[in-house]
Amino acid sequence: MKREIVIDEAPPPGEPLTEKIAPENLEILEEEIRERAARVQSKLPRREVRRLIARRDELARKLNRGNYNPLIQQRWELWQTCERVKYEMQSARGKKCERLKAELTAAVMQGVAVDKKLAPLKPLAEEFEIVIDRLKAHNDVIEWERKEKEDFDNFAKEAKVWLEQIKSVCRQNARLNHQWKDAKGNSHTDIPIIERIIVKDDRVLYQIKTSAQGLIERWFGRWHSCLPYDVDITDLTHEETMLNLSAGCKRTVTVERSSNGVNLFWCISRMDSPDGIPRKFLYSKTLDWYPLDDHKKTPWSAGVTKDRKIEYFNFEDFPNVLIAGSPGGGKSNHLNAMIALIASMNRPDECRFVMVDLKGGVEFVHWNGLKQLLGPIVKTPGGVLEALQSVREIMENRLQIFEQARAKKLSAYNAKSSEPLPRLLIFVDEMSTLVGLGKLTEDIHNELRVISSQGRAAGIHLILATQHPSVAVLPGWVKTNMNMRIASKMPSHTASEIILDTGSAALLPVISGRMVFSVGREEIIAQSPYISDEEIAGAIRVSQTFPDPVEEITEEAPAELKAEFSATDAVEIAITRLDGHLSSKRIHEIVGNDVITRNKLDRMVQEITQQKELAHDGNRYRILKRGKGYYLELIPRYHDEQTPGDTEEFYGIKDGIEILNDELEAISA
Repeated sequence: MKREIVIDEAPPPGEPLTEKIAPENLEILEEEIRERAARVQSKLPRREVRRLIARRDELARKLNRGNYNPLIQQRWELWQTCERVKYEMQSARGKKCERLKAELTAAVMQGVAVDKKLAPLKPLAEEFEIVIDRLKAHNDVIEWERKEKEDFDNFAKEAKVWLEQIKSVCRQNARLNHQWKDAKGNSHTDIPIIERIIVKDDRVLYQIKTSAQGLIERWFGRWHSCLPYDVDITDLTHEETMLNLSAGCKRTVTVERSSNGVNLFWCISRMDSPDGIPRKFLYSKTLDWYPLDDHKKTPWSAGVTKDRKIEYFNFEDFPNVLIAGSPGGGKSNHLNAMIALIASMNRPDECRFVMVDLKGGVEFVHWNGLKQLLGPIVKTPGGVLEALQSVREIMENRLQIFEQARAKKLSAYNAKSSEPLPRLLIFVDEMSTLVGLGKLTEDIHNELRVISSQGRAAGIHLILATQHPSVAVLPGWVKTNMNMRIASKMPSHTASEIILDTGSAALLPVISGRMVFSVGREEIIAQSPYISDEEIAGAIRVSQTFPDPVEEITEEAPAELKAEFSATDAVEIAITRLDGHLSSKRIHEIVGNDVITRNKLDRMVQEITQQKELAHDGNRYRILKRGKGYYLELIPRYHDEQTPGDTEEFYGIKDGIEILNDELEAISA
């Protein structure tokens, strides 16, 4: 099959889901154009490639003669020794302390000597990295071109398979065929003729031959129908036809027309990869599909799956998350997209972050301005232990408060309390840096184990990431307590099994951002949202518009804790969160069954709707019935009534409140 690109005759891309798809497809197209331009610039002529390869080999020989790699390894081991000794010195006394000081001094002196040897090799190493990057960019372009050709060949084969499926559906659907017998009694079935197949990057178009002209007809300007007897255009475009074709092809099938409105196409929607999942999914699309009904559970987007389905998970159903993948697989990008979405959709009094960046602070450095941050970003293993110990104190304190309030989890407590507590998310990037530090590693692992096993009820969740999947980095307890595991492309079946217990991650295509999400026994393959630096900066700007967080309850449950959900609470939720819609179903989705049962809430709402008016928070509301639902409408006040002044604070937010609470001073220190 030849590749046909007929812009004038092929219709524009369809919109199989909602109207929101069209402008976002334009963004994807613009991003692809920029990527293509960058690839063209990265492709090198053969002479330049040979020159760079020769220079690479020359630099490699010089670095090997200077023992560059062994020196770097020695420097890393000395750094680990210094971290371990400094931690042990905190509790050491007497001769042991003196011995540790001597060991630390020796390690520092050795490090200085190693740095002197590395100094003349640094310029060579930097040039070596530049040469390697240029060669890698060139090889990536060659690989991309090969992959694009392979993909198109797969598309062409797939288009032929779909054609046979379309014909099969037409033969079985009485609306799309005409059955007749000839003079000899042989049975025949006429179906619509597919006269042309146009393969595009995002869809396949099947042009239906609806009419034609013979020589004599052309002379007289006449046409004859090419459709089977008793089959017309409305049969080709009927909703039942689309459903049958979609079921037969297992893809969304729509009807499209050419720009002149003459040619008719059946369009099978697909994206630009053989598995039907797009190669690029923009972070901006996740905001349009944010599940507002699950807001209290702190949802986050996994990305887009087959049939353009945008998948969301939340921390109440999946409290701890493990992310692993090789460098360049999209792990850090997925973390940034998760942070940006949660920071944009949750105020500091709803969600707080503790960030641990053990890559020297380079991965999370752009999040320093977030108002949800609970203290500065942690950059050292010693700081990790202090932060986790502080978080553990918060967890134990919260569990005591929940016991007094008879609440099983954070959402149940917040529904009862007049002073709700925020959900606390702990992001740890690069778990492998915590290995090999002696007792410090053991202490950090113990804190992580306790928090991951008990923190769910207290609204405290772990998000752990690593690019070194090994048993030493990810011991058994990690996988046991992480009920959501995410893996990008893995180099081997064994590495994939360490994360997922299956080899699925090793079978992924080499596409940055393509990931496997393991949910219990189910595995979902999705393209992770791609977030740009501008969108990260935008998320920080949104965060800065939120009010400062209030202090967390640290000693006892508040006196204003509501023992039972009341009609006033139902009215409050309807006004503040449902735009006045007094719906027992939607209110129950917000508060949950731990607060009030659905039957009891139905009776409560029914009693409220029997009134004509009600008073709430100094205002009066009229109860109106619209269709099958009831709504609360604010009754405006007259001018002689007392109205709040311009300077009155409506939401109870006062100036001068502290950003960090007392129980987390250790982190800020």
